[in-house]
Amino acid sequence: MYDIIRRCVATKDTKNTKAFKKDRKPCRDVKIVFYTREGAGQAGAEFRSYALCRELRQKGLEAEVLSFQDFHFVRPRFPGWLNKTAVNVKVFLKLMKLRPGVLVLQRINHHFPAAFLYFLVKRPRLILDVDDWESREDMHIGFSGMSNSISDMVLKIVCRFAECTVVSSRFLFEYLTPYSKRITLIPSGIDDTRFYFERKPLPLMRFVWCGSLDRKDTLEEILHLTSRFHQAALKTLELLLIARGLFVSDLSRHLRSLGNSSIKLMSHVLYSRIPILLQTCQAGLLPLFSPTCFNRAKSPVKLFEYMASGLIPVTTYIGEAAEIITASSGFAVSDSKEMIQTMNDISSMNIEVIESMIRKNREMVRSRFSLLQVGQSWETLLKNGGNSLDQVILTGVST
Repeated sequence: MYDIIRRCVATKDTKNTKAFKKDRKPCRDVKIVFYTREGAGQAGAEFRSYALCRELRQKGLEAEVLSFQDFHFVRPRFPGWLNKTAVNVKVFLKLMKLRPGVLVLQRINHHFPAAFLYFLVKRPRLILDVDDWESREDMHIGFSGMSNSISDMVLKIVCRFAECTVVSSRFLFEYLTPYSKRITLIPSGIDDTRFYFERKPLPLMRFVWCGSLDRKDTLEEILHLTSRFHQAALKTLELLLIARGLFVSDLSRHLRSLGNSSIKLMSHVLYSRIPILLQTCQAGLLPLFSPTCFNRAKSPVKLFEYMASGLIPVTTYIGEAAEIITASSGFAVSDSKEMIQTMNDISSMNIEVIESMIRKNREMVRSRFSLLQVGQSWETLLKNGGNSLDQVILTGVST
């Protein structure tokens, strides 16, 4: 299936791949566009698009972000698919005007047609950046060899066309390797100039969960965590939930039914306020209880934000988070019951031990997951192109 599509769109000037690559200009002389579905202030794009482009510009590369969200507005009289088609046309025309020589397509979703059409017309260097799971959880391959998930089929097709596939987790690396010309792992990271640490004595031991509630499985995990906290947490503990997304109202109704004044909800907080709010907490939670593809594929940005802000991280043994906790100083648990027990134990920890953990975590973030380190990996990738990807530094990946 994938080979048939490749032959249908192939052109004469791309059959000799080696010659085609040699004729390209050095990356420093061309425009680089990071094309993302999300907009400024949204966690999915804030670091891996906007902050990264700022870092690359400081390194002398001409990089900018093009966001699907910036072109999107809802026309009430039109169905959703027609709105998205209209926005894709606008983005395609914008790309034709910008004429980037390097196009970094971030994730595969409803924003991808504009970028892929531009690639077919202008043949820039195409780099596919995958830092999350966008396909169905119940995905399977049928007798025809095709997936029952359209986004999964499109992802594998674009991987075959891309000069390089960049992934943010070991799970995605293993999953997409068979479909990619070249693949490298560059994790998401943290702008450690934005997330800071100020030690302030607080009357209560406050834990925080910060994230998006756009998926039902994520909502179910948070509902389960709050119910367990209501039942078993010490009275001296407080839980702050900083949430945004489609299911915030469902969480709010659940908390009202619990009637626990120790659980507080803040909804739709601006991203710029998150670093300030984290300074009012002492520990951060990343409750990934289900071994779904979504949880295993995540590069845990929130974990980096907790660690850079001087919070003790508490997560589970699922996905990249477990690898990071093993190499840093925090806690990994098996289920919600063990997470609440760990929270109770943290509240009685010695202050010298806590400060030692904070120093170790902040040093690890700076040395492996900072904007500087991740930016160097992207700079190496963009400069080397498809010819020497074996020299790319895999930031934060132990070899």
